[in-house]
Amino acid sequence: MALLLHLALWASLVSLSTSELLIDVQPNVISEELTPKLVINCSISNNQVQQIDMIKSLSLARYNENIKEFEVLYYLEAATLNLTQHVQFQRSQIGFGNKYITLTLQEPTQSDARVYRCNVIGDNAKVTNISVVSKKEVRYETISTPLIDEIRRLKKEADKNQCSSTNGEITDNKKKVRSKLSFVGSSEVINEFIEPFTLTCSCQVSNLHPDTNYTVEFMYILHETNGVIATINKGQLVVTAIQDFGNKNVKGELSDTKLQDSYLRVTWKDLKSSDSGKYFCGAHVIDAEGRSERLNEMVTVKVKLPTFDDLVNVIQKLLILVYDDREILQDNEQNIKSIQNDLSTNVLRINKDLDNYKENFIRINTDLDSKQQNIINIKQDLDNQKLNIIRINEDLDSKEQQFTQFNIDLDSKQQTIIRIDKDLNATEHSIIRIDKDLNATEHSIIRINKDLNATEHSIIRIDKDLNATEHSIIRINKDLDSKQQTIFSIQQDCKSTKKDFNEYKQNMSIFKETQETVFLNLSSSLTEVKQEVEKVSLELSDGALSTTGYKHTASCRQVRSIDSRVIVLLASELQVMCDTKTDGGGWIIFQRRINGKVDFYRGWKEYRDGFGDYNIGEFYLGSYKHIASCQVRSIDSRVIVLLISGLKVMCDTKTDGGGWIIFQRRINGKVDFYRGWKEYRDGFGDYNIGEFYLGNEIIFNLTSTGKYDLRIDLEFNNTKYFAQYKDFKVLSETEKYKLQIGNYLGNASNQLFYHNNTFFTTYDSDNDESRNVNCAVDSSGAWWYYWCHDSNLNGKWGSKLYKQGMNWYGVTEDSNSVSFTEMKIRERE
Repeated sequence: MALLLHLALWASLVSLSTSELLIDVQPNVISEELTPKLVINCSISNNQVQQIDMIKSLSLARYNENIKEFEVLYYLEAATLNLTQHVQFQRSQIGFGNKYITLTLQEPTQSDARVYRCNVIGDNAKVTNISVVSKKEVRYETISTPLIDEIRRLKKEADKNQCSSTNGEITDNKKKVRSKLSFVGSSEVINEFIEPFTLTCSCQVSNLHPDTNYTVEFMYILHETNGVIATINKGQLVVTAIQDFGNKNVKGELSDTKLQDSYLRVTWKDLKSSDSGKYFCGAHVIDAEGRSERLNEMVTVKVKLPTFDDLVNVIQKLLILVYDDREILQDNEQNIKSIQNDLSTNVLRINKDLDNYKENFIRINTDLDSKQQNIINIKQDLDNQKLNIIRINEDLDSKEQQFTQFNIDLDSKQQTIIRIDKDLNATEHSIIRIDKDLNATEHSIIRINKDLNATEHSIIRIDKDLNATEHSIIRINKDLDSKQQTIFSIQQDCKSTKKDFNEYKQNMSIFKETQETVFLNLSSSLTEVKQEVEKVSLELSDGALSTTGYKHTASCRQVRSIDSRVIVLLASELQVMCDTKTDGGGWIIFQRRINGKVDFYRGWKEYRDGFGDYNIGEFYLGSYKHIASCQVRSIDSRVIVLLISGLKVMCDTKTDGGGWIIFQRRINGKVDFYRGWKEYRDGFGDYNIGEFYLGNEIIFNLTSTGKYDLRIDLEFNNTKYFAQYKDFKVLSETEKYKLQIGNYLGNASNQLFYHNNTFFTTYDSDNDESRNVNCAVDSSGAWWYYWCHDSNLNGKWGSKLYKQGMNWYGVTEDSNSVSFTEMKIRERE
């Protein structure tokens, strides 16, 4: 019946579709003992196929693994309807007709699970021998349960014992009544449709082992061909019937004590000849130590057609029943007479009641007329509804055609996506090559920095030479002054000689004018030299600042600047303010107060460590390093510094030129990252352990003061990856620490792009877009989740569970974790 319904549905679908070649298999998944038949139908809808005007032949084939090609099973000539069979089947039926072939395989096996193919060959006005193919696959599944395994085992034993005699079986059954499991029938030979029949399977737990407690887990009764009749499982109050019983009665109970036996009983009111054969009873028992034992018994039942003598005996029994019924009828006849007398007296009363009822009926008829009119109106409404349903069905048909076209468009889009994916892979390889070029450029920049440092030392030497030149010019000026005094004394001495005075005076005037011209020229040259020295010093200062972001020197004595106060970084990594003018300069200022903006009324610890702000202009140096950012120089790749703001951070001083503030780091799994909103807001972890999260509030404060780049370094299977983003920003807590990122660069794949413009989510603050789950709980972490993630670097350390580990999909996919992660930021100039 199910097959007919399926074929009817298949035919209706064909009528609604366009002309094409169809192949249908039912079912498409088979299993031994559970699949009674397999139907393969090959047909042509509307008796034609697109692109073919005249059909020549139709064939059904299936794939042969041995020869690695399709093997033709049946070949149908369209003109003569002549069917040729190429492969013989043991249990099969074949149907064919105008443009169809139907093959039915009874009790299919694993060898029937193949790919089946329909092939139609024909001509059109332009081309001959056009071939159109349609394929369907039949899969095989092995279903194994204790009951199915038991059925298979019993079938094998039944096949082995087919040659045993009936008398021997009966004798065995009589012996087994006294064994652990008892299985008996009310009779060994039953007349068809006449006699009732009962099968009783009982398990006597007390007979197994007197000193051991056993419990019965389940019992069953099955027929060698009809399959399972009934089962009962431990803990069930009623028997579970596997098949449709009709006129069968089933009872059963599983006992937990030795005082009462467990049993399963089936009673038939009438048996058919198909119920003949071997019946099997089985029980599964377990002792107190967990050891199990399977018990089995079998009886053979024969259902025969009743003989004439059997029918005579039945008729005799029926006659006896008729005689007994006759006596009962005579007694009833007397009772009926007395009842008639009573009825005659009651008829009069009933007639009166009938008159009353007639009046009521008239009123009811009137009501019925009105009800009938209402029913007519309802029928009209139903007719209108039917018309609406017909229109809806027509709309559904058109929608189905649109859906088919949509599927075609979807396939086209899928092919386009595949091409785009290939282009993206090619682009990714190009980016890797560009990254290598950037690394080479980075090494070139490092060499240029070294050259700049050498140039800086050369400029310092030039500055020293210029200072020496300045002192030489000063000495020359002093010599000129002394010579001028000498000339003046000579003029006084020459007054004593009037005769020569005028002549000498004239000569000296000329000499004086000449000397004054020389002096003016020397003064002008000295001024130009001073200006040149200050210019070179300024360029030196600007060059040092442009390459490192701060002045790096051994002490304040080496600092030359046109400014009286400059901030430098000493070789000891101590950032100080230098006085470059007072008494020749070279002073380290350790206390400064100019405007009262910094409170100096503080405790021992603050005066020990230092406080204040160079930008404000008031501070006390103390012992800590006043560092504005992670732009520090160190032989170590990771150093912990205290910024001017008082924030203690870990810096990456080497990667891509250094200067990175690390805000997330995981290297060994010693810190649990499955935490709540407050801890991710304020930060957690330990710099000494090497694992920490700086805190969303700190990240917000840092990224809100300028433009920052984000870099993520990863390691997986001893391979290093990185992803770098421009314009990284985390918004405030009122905006749920929303993530914003810009353009991507790296070799780890752009997995954070999926999380751009999403809110931060923890297990106690669900801000993701998923309606069904909290992504933080589902992913064992905390992150900027969407639906839920493509990356999950705060997930469970080392987890290989689906989407719960430290995932970066382009590197680990969904079921692996990276072994190292650092998330860091650096301010962009």
